[in-house]
This record gives sequence, C-alpha cells and structure tokens, in this order.
Amino acid sequence: MKERKQSLKKVLALFLSALIVFSMMPQMAFADTTAEADSESTCKVTVTSQADQKFLHKPLIDTEVQANLAEEYGYVDNVSGSVSALDALVKAHITRYGTSFTKENAKNYLQLDEQGNVTRYFETETADSGVMLNGQLLQSSLGTTELKAGDRLEFFRYATSEKQDIYIGLSGSYRMGSSIDYPWTPMTSAKKVGGKAFSLYCYGFNVAQYGALEESGRLLGAESMNDMQIGIVDVNSGEVKSIPDAVTEGSHASASMTFEQTSGEVYLTAYNEALDIIMPLIKVEMVADPSLKVLELYANQSDYNERKNSLTITPTLQDGLYEYSVDVLDYVKANGVYIYSSFSADPKASTNEYLGEKLTKMVSNQWGGWSGGNVAKANNGYFNVYYSGSMGEVADYKIKANVVATLKGLELEGIVDKAFDTDEKSYHAYLDSNAVKTTIKATGYSTSYTIKANGKEITNGESSELELDCDKNGRMEVDISVSSEECKETIYHIQFEKEPATEAPTVLQQPKSADYILGEEAEALTTKASASGTVAYQWYKNTTESTDGAQAIDDATGMSYTPSVEEIGTTYYYCQFTNKKTNEKRVSNFAKVVVDPDPTPQAILTPVGNELDEEYDYVWHTGFVYNIGESARQISVEVTNQLEGAEYSYEWMRATAVPNGETGKNGSNKYTTKTITPSTAPNDATNTGVFWRCKVTCKFKGKTYRAYATTGEKSGEEDVTGVYVFVKATDASAPKISKQPVGKEDLEVSDKDTYRLSITAQKDDGGTLTYQWYVNTTNSNTGGTPIDSATTNSYSAPLNEIGEFYYYCVVTNTLQGKTASVTSDPAKLVITDPSEMATEKLKEAEITGDGTENSPYQIETAEQLAVVQELVNDGYGFEGQYLALKADITLPADWEPMGVTKNGKNDIQGGANLNPFSGKLDGENHQITVPEGGLPLLGYVKEAEVRNLKIFGEKIDGYGLVNNFEGVGLSGSAIVIDHVTLVEGTKTKKAGLLGANITTNGFAGCSAGFVATITNCTIEEGVIVGYDGNESNIGGFAGRMQGTVENCVNHGTVKGKNYVGGIVGSRDNAIGACVIKDCTFDGSVTATGEQVGGIIGGAYVNSSAPNGVRVAVTGNEASGKVTGKNYVGGIMGADYYVNQNWGSGSFKLNKFSGKVKATDGDYVGGVIGYLASLNKYDNVTGNYYASDCGAKKGIGFVKYVDTSCKTHETESGATYVDTSVEKPDISGFTKDNHNRTDDPLGADAVKLTYSDDQTEPILIDLAITGNYKTEYLVGDAFSFEGMTITATYHTGETKTIDPKLVKVENFNSSQRGSQEVTLTYDGISAVINVTVLNPEGEDITVNVRILGDTLHGESAQNVHTLTDNNLLVWMETKSVTVSNNATVWEALQKAIEGTDISMTNPTGNYISAVTKGSLTLAEMANGPNSGWMYTLNGTHPEYGVSEQYLSNNDFIVLHYTDDYTKEEGSDKWEEEEIVTSKDVAASVSGSEASANVSASDMDQLIQSAIDGNAAEITLNVTGAGQSSKVTVEIPKASLQAVADKTDASLKMDTALGQVTFDRRAMDETVKAASGSTIRIVLEKRSLSAGQKEQLGSNAAMTAVSLWSGQQEIRDLGSGKLTVGLPVSGELTGKRLAAATVDPEGKLSKISGRTVTIGGKNYYQFTLSAGGTFVLAEETLLDAAIAAQDEENPLIAGVENTTIEASSVLGDGYVKVKWTKSAGYKVDAYEIYRSTKKDSGYGDTPYFTTKQGGLSGWYKNTKELKKGTRYYYKVRGKREIDGKTYYTQWSNAAYRTYKAIGKGVRNTSVKAWSTAEKGNIRVNWKKSAGYAVDYYQVYRSTKRNSGYGEKPYFTTKQGGLSGWYKNTKNLKKGTRYYYKVRGVRELDGKKVYTQWSNLAYRVAK
Repeated sequence: MKERKQSLKKVLALFLSALIVFSMMPQMAFADTTAEADSESTCKVTVTSQADQKFLHKPLIDTEVQANLAEEYGYVDNVSGSVSALDALVKAHITRYGTSFTKENAKNYLQLDEQGNVTRYFETETADSGVMLNGQLLQSSLGTTELKAGDRLEFFRYATSEKQDIYIGLSGSYRMGSSIDYPWTPMTSAKKVGGKAFSLYCYGFNVAQYGALEESGRLLGAESMNDMQIGIVDVNSGEVKSIPDAVTEGSHASASMTFEQTSGEVYLTAYNEALDIIMPLIKVEMVADPSLKVLELYANQSDYNERKNSLTITPTLQDGLYEYSVDVLDYVKANGVYIYSSFSADPKASTNEYLGEKLTKMVSNQWGGWSGGNVAKANNGYFNVYYSGSMGEVADYKIKANVVATLKGLELEGIVDKAFDTDEKSYHAYLDSNAVKTTIKATGYSTSYTIKANGKEITNGESSELELDCDKNGRMEVDISVSSEECKETIYHIQFEKEPATEAPTVLQQPKSADYILGEEAEALTTKASASGTVAYQWYKNTTESTDGAQAIDDATGMSYTPSVEEIGTTYYYCQFTNKKTNEKRVSNFAKVVVDPDPTPQAILTPVGNELDEEYDYVWHTGFVYNIGESARQISVEVTNQLEGAEYSYEWMRATAVPNGETGKNGSNKYTTKTITPSTAPNDATNTGVFWRCKVTCKFKGKTYRAYATTGEKSGEEDVTGVYVFVKATDASAPKISKQPVGKEDLEVSDKDTYRLSITAQKDDGGTLTYQWYVNTTNSNTGGTPIDSATTNSYSAPLNEIGEFYYYCVVTNTLQGKTASVTSDPAKLVITDPSEMATEKLKEAEITGDGTENSPYQIETAEQLAVVQELVNDGYGFEGQYLALKADITLPADWEPMGVTKNGKNDIQGGANLNPFSGKLDGENHQITVPEGGLPLLGYVKEAEVRNLKIFGEKIDGYGLVNNFEGVGLSGSAIVIDHVTLVEGTKTKKAGLLGANITTNGFAGCSAGFVATITNCTIEEGVIVGYDGNESNIGGFAGRMQGTVENCVNHGTVKGKNYVGGIVGSRDNAIGACVIKDCTFDGSVTATGEQVGGIIGGAYVNSSAPNGVRVAVTGNEASGKVTGKNYVGGIMGADYYVNQNWGSGSFKLNKFSGKVKATDGDYVGGVIGYLASLNKYDNVTGNYYASDCGAKKGIGFVKYVDTSCKTHETESGATYVDTSVEKPDISGFTKDNHNRTDDPLGADAVKLTYSDDQTEPILIDLAITGNYKTEYLVGDAFSFEGMTITATYHTGETKTIDPKLVKVENFNSSQRGSQEVTLTYDGISAVINVTVLNPEGEDITVNVRILGDTLHGESAQNVHTLTDNNLLVWMETKSVTVSNNATVWEALQKAIEGTDISMTNPTGNYISAVTKGSLTLAEMANGPNSGWMYTLNGTHPEYGVSEQYLSNNDFIVLHYTDDYTKEEGSDKWEEEEIVTSKDVAASVSGSEASANVSASDMDQLIQSAIDGNAAEITLNVTGAGQSSKVTVEIPKASLQAVADKTDASLKMDTALGQVTFDRRAMDETVKAASGSTIRIVLEKRSLSAGQKEQLGSNAAMTAVSLWSGQQEIRDLGSGKLTVGLPVSGELTGKRLAAATVDPEGKLSKISGRTVTIGGKNYYQFTLSAGGTFVLAEETLLDAAIAAQDEENPLIAGVENTTIEASSVLGDGYVKVKWTKSAGYKVDAYEIYRSTKKDSGYGDTPYFTTKQGGLSGWYKNTKELKKGTRYYYKVRGKREIDGKTYYTQWSNAAYRTYKAIGKGVRNTSVKAWSTAEKGNIRVNWKKSAGYAVDYYQVYRSTKRNSGYGEKPYFTTKQGGLSGWYKNTKNLKKGTRYYYKVRGVRELDGKKVYTQWSNLAYRVAK
C-alpha cells in the first residue's frame, strides 16, 4: 500500500495533522514492546483502518497477526516467516468482512498492483492511501515491511488525490517555541483518575510534507489544532460517540473532560468532519482516587528527618477522609509545618508513588498558592498537601491549624537555672533573701496576646512587678499563662526561691568551662553561693580535676575570676565558699579551662630553589629555572605547629609572577594536595614565570584558621609566601592562525559605522601574542600601511571612504625576548555610498523632499512607504533624516517592520548585526492602518523619532508601533514617541507601542543606557491592548519599559497574564531608569495572573537585582477598573524583588479613584498591592486612593520594613529590621544605616497613602525652591539661605515652613562629592543635590590605565576578568594633571584626549560603553554579568565615576569584565552563592549503581532553593563506590519545576563525575523527554590499546548520556550542560584537555578548565548535549587529533611525536636525558652530538640505544674536552612495514664540560650566627657555581675539636644558602661553635665542599 509518488506531487495546500496531548503524561504502549511474539509465525500489533472520518472496523488492540496471512488469501509478500504490514492489512479486512472475505473474492475488497501499491481499499478503488507505522508514513511497500511486536499501524485513505490527510497523535507537552521548534513527544496512552477533570491538547502535521520524516522532523511541522471533537471509540465496533463540549480551543488547542468510572479503559479519538485527518486511538486507563497511608506533621526539620515527635492529627488517618485538624504552636504555624505523607505504609517504599507513577507533591504556601517541598504554610487557617501527576489531581488533604499561643521572651530577676526557650515550660530562679517583690517581663509571640501571672493580667512585652508570697521554705510558684481569642492557652511555670540561709553554703550558680587560644581575651568565671552568714569566696586552680594539691589564687576572692590564658595547657578552676558565721565550707563544680597554642598554620615550603641570575627581575631572588620538558622538583608544604585533633587542608595557587613587584594572592589552577610538581610543558614557558603559593587551612575545635606557607625568608619586612618557577624557552613558537579575517564586498559608506575584522591565532608556548593590522590598496599581505592603535586581535575598519581596501594582520608571539610572526590573508572590503542608491530609489518612487527638517521626504502612498522600508531593511536607516506622511496609509498584509537584523536572527551583536530605523518620522496626524494579523510599522530602532501619528489595526500581531525595542550593548536613545494615538477599534497582541524583548542574553532587553521616551500619547476608548489575554509584561503604552513615559492618557482596555498595567507592564531588568510621570488611565486592566496595576503592573520581574533601581511613579491618576489574580494595586501591582533600595526612589502624588480587585489572593492595595521593602530611600508619599475602591489599605502588604522606630505597629505581618543596629540575614540587605525613623505602616501610614476618611489635613509634599546654596567647601555648615520650603497638604492648602523646623539628613561636609541631602518636615522629605569640594588648590597628578576585551559574547570557557589578569591593554598607564577637586570621570576624560578611545556615560555616573577605534564594548555585550568597572588604588569603590573624587597620586584602572562577580570587592554587591544539596543513596548491583530521586525529595530541595534564593541544587550520589556506571533518575516534572520555580542550576555529583543543567537545559530536556522520568547516566569506558598508545595510560574515558523512556536525549538546543570529569592523581598538576569521541573513535577537542570543588579536582567543560569524552594530557591529545586526519595515522603519529631533551653534568661525564610525548611507541633512539648548536651533527648517530620506551638517557664519558660546550639532539625511530620512520628532533640539550667534582671541592661556604633566648641560629651561604644536594652542620663547645665524625644536623636540601636553628641541648652561658659544609652525591659517592668558617655564639 505504498503511497504513489504522483499523488504526493499534487499536494498544493498545507493541511495539518493533529497531535493529541495530555499534560505531563508518561509513555505507555498498548503492547509490551519488549515481549517476544509467541512464535516466529505470529506478532502482536495494534491496527486501525479509517476513511472519511470513520473507523472501518473495530480497533485491533494488541492483536495477534499470523505470518503469511496475506499468502493464504492470494497475496504475495517478501517477508518470509515473519509478519508483514500486508499481513496486518489483510487481518483488518478479515475483521471487517468476516467469512465474506475469502481467497476467491479477496481482491474485490483489497487489491494491489504489481509494484505493491494498494488500488482497492475496503472495497473502494483508490490511488491515494497510506499507512502510518508508529506515527511515521511508511515509504516501502506493505509486502516488504516486517513488523515487530508492539507496532502500531494506522491505515488510511486520502479523501481525494488533491488533498492529503492530517495525522494526529498524543504528546506529553503543549508548550511551543523551543529552540528546536517542537516541544512534545508522541504518546498513545495514559492514566486518569475517575471523577476528576483532565485536559487534552491537540496538534497536527501535514502527512505529505512531514509524514515520512524522522520523529523530530515530523514534529517540527506540527501546529495546534482547534475545533477538534473528542469522542469515545467503541472497541467492539469502532463507532465513535462524541463527548459533549469536548472540543479543542484556545492557544493550546485544549479540551476538558471528566469520566466518573474508576476502573477499566476508555478509548478516545479526535475528528473534524470538515478536515481530512487520520483519527488517533488513545487508551485511557481509569483509576480510583487514592488515600494516603501515612500523614504526619512535624514542628521542625530535625523531627521530620528522624520522624519523631509528630503532631497529633484528629481524627486518625482513614481512607476516603481528606480533612483533619492539628494543634500547632503559633511560631510553628508561622514557620510552617513539615508534612511527611505516603501512599504506602511501608517506610522503605517511595512516599509519592501511586500505580507505579511518581507523583508531584505540593504544599500550601503563605501566598495562598502551592510550593514544592514538605514545608506547608497555613492558608486561610489550613495546611494543605496536594498530589498530582500525569493522571492530573490525585489527592488533596486539608488540615485545620488550631493555634496554641506561646511566649517569645521571658525575662526574670535573680539567678535563673536556664536560658528561655519557648518550648521549655518550667524555670527556677533564686532571688535575694530580702526581696519582697520581683519583676517579670513576658513577651507573647503576638502583641495581641493576653498574658497573666497567677491569674492576674500583666502587660505583654513590658516589665511587671509581682509581690512575693513565699512559703515557709522561701518558695513561690508562679504560672504565666498566654492566650488569645483565636489561640489556645499555654502555661509557663516558674518557681521563685529566696537564697537559702543554710549552715553550709548553697551553690546558686556554677562556673562554666571554656576553651581559649593562647593570648585570647578570657571571660570571667562566675559563681554564687548563699548561707546563713556572709559567704567568703576563694578561687583555686589545679592541673587535675581534683582539689588535692590545688593552689589558692592570690586576690581571687570574689564571685568572679578571670583565668589566665597566657600559658598553654589545661587548668581546672573551682571556688571554695565559706560561711563566715559557721566556718562551714563547700566547693563549686570544676571549670575546665583549656588554652591551646595559636592554631594559625605555620607552614614551610620546601625546596625554594636556587639563587636566580640578575635577568630574573623578581623581588625575591630565589627560585627554580627549568628548560622546557625538564623534570621539575616537587614542592611540598609542611606545617610545623600541627595540633592534635586539628584538620589541615591545602590550596595551591599558580599566579603570574610580577617582575619588580609583589605577586597578588590570587591565581588559578588550584590543587589541594600537600605537594605539587610544577609543569614544564611548552605552555608553561612564559615571559614572567609563575609564583606558586599554598594557603593552609586549619580547622580546630569548630573554628577555621588560615595562613600562607612561607619559605622562611623575608623580602624586606614581609615573609616570602611562594616559590618562583621559570620555564626557559630556546625560541618562540610561530603563531598558528585558526581563523582568518573575513572581508565583505557590500559595505556602505558611513562616518559612524565600522566593519569588524578579527583573527584567531594560537601559539604552542606561554608567550604573548601581539597584533598589528595593516591596510593595503592591492590584494597583498605585504607592503601595507600599519594602522595606528590597531593592535588587538580585532579591528573595526572605518567605512568613511568609498573604495576597495585590503586589510591583513601580522601576529607576533613574543617569548623571553624571542619572537616569531605569521601574516594573515588579506580581507577585502568594498565600500560604496548607499545614499546615492537611496536617492535614486527615492527618486524612482517619486518621493520628494531632501530629508532635512525643513524639507522632509514626503510619503504619500503605501508603495512609497515600501520603498523606505526596503532601504531601511537593506541598511540605509535614514539616520538624522526627516520623513513626513502626507496621507493615511494602509500597510500591505505581508508588511515586514522597518528595522531588521542583518542575518535575520535575534542577537543584535551589540549593534553590529543591526539595520535599524533611525529616521525622524512626522505623521502629520495621518493614520497608519495595520491589516488584521499584520505586523507594526517599525522593527528595530535606534535614535529614531515618531511624532503626530495615528495607528489603527483590528488585530496587530505584536506591539502597536515598535516590534523590537532591543538594545543589549547599545546606549543613547532608542526612540522618541510623541503625540501618537491608538485609535478606537485598534487591537494589539502585545503592549500598545513597544516593549523591551529579551532575546540576546536571557537577562534584559536593553543595556542601561538605551532608553525610549514616550510623551503626550493617547489610547482611545475602544482600543484593546493584549487582545488574546495571553501576554505577560504588557501595558497600555509599554511592556517591559526602560526610559520615560510622560503625560500619556489611556482610555482603553489592557488584558494579559502577569505584569499588566494601564500605562506600563514592568521595567526592564537593567539598571537604567524607568519613569512614569503625569499619566492618566481611565480604562480597564484585566489579568489572569499577578502583578497588576492601574499605572504599572510591577517592577523587576526576577530576583537578579535585590538592590536594583526603583521605578519612579509620580503625579499619575488612575480611575479605571483593575482586576488580577493577586498582587494588585490601583497604581502599581507590586515591587516584589528589591529587598533593599540603595538609591532615592520616588512614588508620590499619585491618585486612584477606580475599582481594584484580586480574584484569588490577599495582596491588594488602593495604591500598591505589594512592596518587598521600605527604607529611608523610598520616598512613598502623598498617594491617594478612594475609600470605595475595593481595597482596605493603600499598600496591601510590605514584606520588610527597615526602621529604628521602637513603637512601630505589629499587626501588618511585616518583618521589621533596623540596619542602624545590624544587617539582617536577608538576601539583598548588604548596607548599614538605610533605616527610616518613622512608623510607615502604623502611625505614619497616612503620609504614604491616604483615603477619603482623612479629614485632618496631612502633609503630602515638600517643595524646595529659591536661589539656595548648592556648592560647599569641606568644613562648611549647611545653609538654608535663599531657600523657600513649601509644604502642600492633601486639602490643597500650602504653607511656607520655617527652616528651623526642618531636619537635615545625609549632609557630610567632611566628605567630598555629590550628595543627596534629605530635608524632612513632619515626616515628609524632599531631596536636593549639593556638592562638597576642597578649597581651590594646586593641581594633582593621577595615573590612568584602561583594560579592554574582545567582543566575543557569552562564553563559559572564555571569561576575561581583571582578577584573572587576562584583559587586553587598551591604554597603557598615563599620568594626567587635574584639579584638586577632580572626579574619576574627569580624569578619564583627560586621559583619553588625543586617543581613539571614547566613552558613553548615559546617566553621568556610570560608564555603559567604551569605544576603541571602532570596536565598542558595552555592558552585557559578553554576557549578563559583563560591563565596565574601575578600581581606585586597587579596590572597586562603591561610588560612580562622577561621585568619586581624587587625591594626588591616585591610580585608576578602568577595566571591562565578563563577570563582575569574580572581581575584587564583589561581596559588596553580590551575595555568596547559595547551594541547596541532598545526599542520595545509590543501590549497587555488580559494577552498576543507580540512585532514584523522589519527587518529594526534589520538592523539598526546590522549596529550600526558593526560600534561600539558591543558585544551585546539588544531588550528591553516595554509595556508588567503585561502580563503573552510575545512573541518576529524577521525575521529569521535578526537573521542570526546578526550571520554572527557581533560578538554580541542577547538579548531579557522582563518583564518575559531575553533570550540571542550566535552566534552559532543564527546559529542553523536559521537552524532549518521552517518559515520566529523566535518567542521567555516567559510564566509565575502557580505552583501546591504540587509544592508550596515543593518549597515555592515565587517560580516562567517560560517557555521559540523558535518557527518558527508551529514548536518548541528544540535543539540548540553547541549554547548557556542564560536565566535570574527575582528575586522577596521576593527572593532577598537569596541563589537561578533553575531547569528544564519536562512534568511529574520532576526537574533537573541547574547551575547558581544571577546577577544584569540595577539595577534588575536576576538568570542567560546557556543551549542549551529552556524549563520550576523553580526558588526557593536552600535548598527547593534540598529537592524537593531529594524526587522526592523516592517511596513515600510525606513521603520522610517529612523525608528529615530540621529544624533550635535557642534560646534566656529572663528574667526568655529560648525561643526556629525554622524554618523548606519549602516544606512539618507538623502537630505539638516535643521539647526535656537535660542538655547534645548528650544525656539525653529521649523518651518523653518535650513539643508538637498543630499545625505545617513553624516556631514556645516555652517558657521554669519552671524547670530552674541559671548557667545551657540547650539544646533543635526539630522535626516535620505528620500523613500519619494513620502512623506518622518525620522530621529530628534540631540542638541543647542551652542557659545558668541566670537572664537577673538583668544582664542588673548591666551593667555599660562609657562615654566621645569631642568638636569642632559647636558640642559636646558624646561617650560611656558599659560593656560586656548583650545586650541592644538602648541608651538614657540626657543633662543638671547643673551637678546634670536639665536633665528632657525625654531623649534628643535616638539611634536607641544598640551595645557595640555608639556616639551622639550634633549640636543644643548649646551656645558658656556654659558647657553641658551628661549622658547615655542603655535600653532593656524584655516581653514588659523596663529594664535599670546603668547610665554612667557624660561627659561634653564647647561649642565652
């Protein structure tokens, strides 16, 4: 039944086939696809046949079909012994016709032609039929297609030859718009809970166009299908009965339905008689609503984890009951209860699994919604737990919270036995024996509680007196009760007891033990006793816990004694009490005081190297110098003051050495071992060398101590904390160009634009690449003219001259004074003048005018406008030119907005990929009409203007005017829109005029300096903004806004989901301004989601800016209707994410007189629905709301209030903090003294918002006018002279205020700079700007340096920062002279005078972009954290460039950074990254381990991540041991929840490596998943023998794959998967690289880096998919990759093998050593010798080894002449197929022959000594020339004898100098003599230097 090719050619129209989708449905098949058929002659398959929207027989579900069935009825197939598709079709006919279908008449029903094509199908002749096999159109003939068990066949007949059918199937997702353009995976069955509604989603694709493609291709063409009727299929007949009201509709083509049955199966299909579709068959298994078997509530996480002390619920848990109650303490209710629940009583079973599916558990949150995890907050008095899955809602439990009141504080007089704990209900307190009353201060958890003491009410939270009524024993019992009308009572019991007058002293208070560090300040030991007489105190101490032998401490006769901590050791203290009246005694308990030595590590680095020659210009002149490839000595660290019980760890840092300066304490390539071996690979040969440091950490008794290891030497007064290592090169490697500059031959002349040329080059060593660009007039890379300042790897060529130009670049590698260069190919640029072409086109279109303001281009017709559009989109943007409409114009239906990207993609590349509209259009009050479904007039804009224009469109498919307000990397004005009107009847899909789209970086639509301005615009009544109601960030005029909206009026309707506003939807996420001023709204706003306001919906849309810039909302009026789900306000819905405002915010003088409503939430306000915080910088004043607006308060809720007011209200639920006292542990609270002083939600609330019930005049505004003083000198007092202060009241009354009544804040005359001074009267503030300067004096000199970068975009592997010292020098240090009151900005401006550098400073205080030549680098150009910063004298100030004033000799470094969080001082603005983690135990079977993560565990992690704003969720897989395969399985829904609900990445940490998903990767994984879970598999793979030969035996191969169901997920689109492969001990410290390994074994190198995480080393890289990866030494990997493309890789591998040679001088010989690169074996080595470096080696080897090996050596003992330098070079050889092939030559290793033994023996040693108390230090230094291995120190008390034969001390190393500190066996007053000699071992024999002179000292 093969589809005829000629029929496919007839297809003219696209028809959609439908995919029916259930939300979150697992893959299930009708048959077990893994089961084998009963025998070879049968196969179970599922078959349907259809035509004309009807099934032609009953569905054959999991039906057995016999092989050769077709042959029995006279047909022929080519599948012998197996079931063919033709057999299945015959079976279908037998099913329909029964015994009527016989071999004799079969062809009357089913007929095929000679080619196997079906010509008759169920009695009907046809040339148009087909079959979908498992959802794919079958292309082969039926008779040749072999079936397997579980196959699904859908036979169909096309309606006509001209029309093709629509295929429908089932999918697990309905979300559209992923980067791979299809978001669902076909399914065929599902489970649903009886009695609960579920939704069905329908999509489809054209069979003819997409049917034969692979699944991804089929789904690529799928679209949503509305108007599909859902029906029930009778499985006994195939008849379909429609389900009432179950018709797909809406943007997701969904239909809802409910089935009451709780068992059995329902088969569904979808159809539409108006279409030709292939009807699906979908099995729905109906199941019963389950009941929990365990439901436990806990007060805290500890109890929850251990499942102890559960709260009692009533009644007891029972099946079918879903409502319960529980008594819960008030603070527990506030914090939330931990809910443990399970569908199984088995504690080992999965808690959230039902019928084999892992469900998603959700609990109620305080916002009235649902959160993942186990911590439930009370909502309307109930805790809720809810389960859902692919079945939909499964269970919903409600537990009523019966709240019990508690105390949060209890303060008692006297000596109390324990500190207050709200859960501790019993206390004892001793009182003075003469006391007659006492005070109690009991504070309830709520201030509304009633508190009583023995039945008498006392004041909550205040001290109250209590008369003592003690019994005969001096005791009194007091019960403190706390309760309220809503809460149950709690009683706290106190026993007061008067101090007993006993004969023997009674101890009332015992001293407490303590631990201290030597010299630390100690706390006093305190005790107290009472007796019948006066008590005397005497403190004792002892070395044991005993009174025996204890020593009385002089003058220690008080109740307190402060122990000494000046000596190390353990001391036991106690106090003896004596009743002076009876002389009876008693002692206290012992207090154990331990004094430990300072645990701060004292660590020594060894060895530290030899004395360096003068050419190594370091501060400390000792270190190591190696040749490339020479074996380096191991450097170790030893802690000399190790403490028992302490834990030590090590962190090595490799930093670039700084000549003539101190190397900074940072660096990269960190290791955590005690020893390291520096690498001497070619890449380690650099111009400056490296400096190795080791930071040692000691953890001791719960505290952490850190210090850098030292060498024992000093540089000046400072300890030397590292070792220099310099790897010496013989020459510089020639650069290799991997990417040549690319020209362009269709460029347009421009005075501003440029064309960016770039080159990519690498070098094989650690040299420095420099660049010089040349321009030529001929096609040649020689003879060009060097371009000034064009010295980076990119150059922005000017386009200001017409002609042909050839650019090339010379790349030079400089290494240790040696250079090597390479020249690029020339890149041709052809520049023409587009204005000539534009003028010609405009003239052809009869467009008059010359584009000037006085004579704009006259646009009279749509055809003329199309010409303008064509020019703009081709790159002629009409920049600075004027255009005018002379008539109303209707845009064509296929209109493409003016302003596009050059390549059609979203990334504008900082403007380089942009053809924007930049003209100034005057509509002259004419109208642009957009056809229904059409796009608006403008696309991308820059420096554009549109004025006096009317816009109409019945359904504009986007924004009303500007469809692409996007500007990451840009600054300046995007567009000015003035007097533009949306006329009645207009409908837009998105915001009325524009909105910032996030397309480039996932963070913000625009850089901070790129703004839009909208003024004097109108939306008429009858306009609908957001006609489908499905858009978020939508407002009447703007969606996501950056810039200003002023004096605009909206009479229309705005509809949307979240962030919906009458004027603006939300603000963009950069730090630019968002101002809404003097606007009016009287229409309606309706939202189905949250953050909804009459003027603006909300501010920032995520938590990336906890200190971001507030929106400025002033003078606006809203009288319309505002409705949303929650977070709804008459003016603004919410400012949700700014937890601490750092700058002045203005929200004032707004008025709301409309109606506001929240349909499903409590956060609703007449002015603002929800504010995250209020502090002194929030100027929220004078805002009015009508009393009948529907809101009870002006501000619905404030989460955090920062005020020092002590009498603030407590009923609102706000959290109060006071940053004048301390910074709270809350995200975003990073600065002190941001507190208000008022009670903004209580007594002073009317100053923020007021309503009609306000009768007394209230001050709403304070205005400052006049010619007052704004410039001050340091030391001046603030002056009101010339200032008029006017107060305005809500009644309209004004009055002038006496300055004496005004409070001045934030004025600091001792600090230079611009200051925002706050003037406050009666709680209302006004801000004025003043400047404080020094008196005019002499000019100062400051230094300026500028460091830039390339424009490379966001890259995890290519991060450039100042910290990492890998930025490019854009301007070397320059000294400039400026005034003594100059700012950083002024110094920068002075420094760039006369250079090719310019800066963009849009706010006057923040540099958003810097241009060098024609390369512009702007904020976010290289990622969301990239931008410009500056340091002043090495630190990043908190002030902007115009706020920071300078002093003489200041040093400014302006620098770019790809990630500001990695720079110095980032802790000032970036909080420490929070990680939420959980250990997941793996089960092990053989060599495989698996860990299943439950949905409940994931929910808990997700909630923790939400609560803690975590950046990462980590699953630590434990117990995998030595497994070679580890599988981690998590629910798909949980993965989606992490992406949807948090900002966190998700990491799997296993023994085989780490795998981290970013949020996009999680999204893409879920979209590609075919099952209900995701499996992450890491598998250790074995290398073949050939791979080991190439990559070395230490190389490791690991496969990382993602699976769902039976399908591997191979592509994550734009998502990023970060893989960390463990670095073995053998590879630690070496330069590593990784590569992917394809199925054929081909290697492809990937970029990565070595990182240390949790003390372990990983090689980390980022990709968009899994794969097989190999980790090896970089040199070996590079060689293997280079060889694999050769015709004979083995030969190429040998010939590419490198050899590093070195030599050492022995006593009578020169020893040559070599090591070849691993990878390819050799049979032997040849050594050649010469006395000249570059010649004289001859053709015959001087020596040939008998074998190969990775390394070798040769000792040259003959033909050596003293004083002669000998050069040696080595090569390996290998015989392959009878022919000899050679490796590359080694470097030339050389030595000057001399008698080394004699040299050592002639070496002199000079010694000297110093003496201190308890030690004598001996120092020495030998003469240079001959190294020694170690030194021997001899000692005597006699000058000329008594030294003995054995050394008194032997060092462990040699070196040019050394020392020994003698601390033992010293007798005070005795003179000791020391002599020293060096030792070198040559050929197993010791050779000694001369003896040193005698050094002697008298011991002290």
